[in-house]
Amino acid sequence: MTLGITPCAAQIQGHLPHMPKSLALPFHAYEPWEQGRQAFLDVNPELILTKDNAAAKAMEHIGDVAPIITIPWNQTDVFGHLHQIASIVDRTQAATDWLDRHERKVERARKKMKELVGDITVAVGTLTPKGPRMYSHRNFGHVFYRSLQLAAPQRIQTELAGKSPGVGFNWLPFTPGEWDGLEADVLVLAINSMHEKATLLKEMASNPLWNSHPAVKNGRVHLIDWNSWVVYAPYSINIQLNEALSMLTNKPSLL
Repeated sequence: MTLGITPCAAQIQGHLPHMPKSLALPFHAYEPWEQGRQAFLDVNPELILTKDNAAAKAMEHIGDVAPIITIPWNQTDVFGHLHQIASIVDRTQAATDWLDRHERKVERARKKMKELVGDITVAVGTLTPKGPRMYSHRNFGHVFYRSLQLAAPQRIQTELAGKSPGVGFNWLPFTPGEWDGLEADVLVLAINSMHEKATLLKEMASNPLWNSHPAVKNGRVHLIDWNSWVVYAPYSINIQLNEALSMLTNKPSLL
């Protein structure tokens, strides 16, 4: 969509300006593939793009519907994904133009952060059914660490040493209370629902394990919507950048 092409159908998370038909595919590769072939036959695609971890299932179930091209997911970052897809659909100039605009937006955001906040460390985490995770320069952490160039907790920085930006290390598990190397001025947590928000805030207020984190003690915790932030794509990181800047500076609509 960033390249000027609206897919005839797609697996959709988050918010998009133009909604193609939504395909109810599993979010993770290990989940069962329950989507019927008919949904793909109905939209009659000329090309199917898929992440590498879903390629085998796609070939098995819909390999005869249209050519399938696999986009390596973990071997490159969001900008690498954009360049690869642009090359496939002959939109390399559109990709270059978007990246130029995005970089100018990022530069303005960094300047505002420097002026209004200065140097701060930010820890970015998610609460999942499999346990809490602390993120690095990819996915939930992209706009904080790569766009705004804010400092990550020491353990995250250590894990990132020698690795290419956005590649090689994504997250690590953590246990509330075991903050050694995960301390930060600000703690950002992605949550799924308002119910989860109320429960978490109540727990943070009463649980000494959460209260021992510097950001919790100082009242510098921000909760973000998991569905909006889980999408690691050009359109989404622009929206996330706006939200992060507004959230950290307490000043809306700075860009």
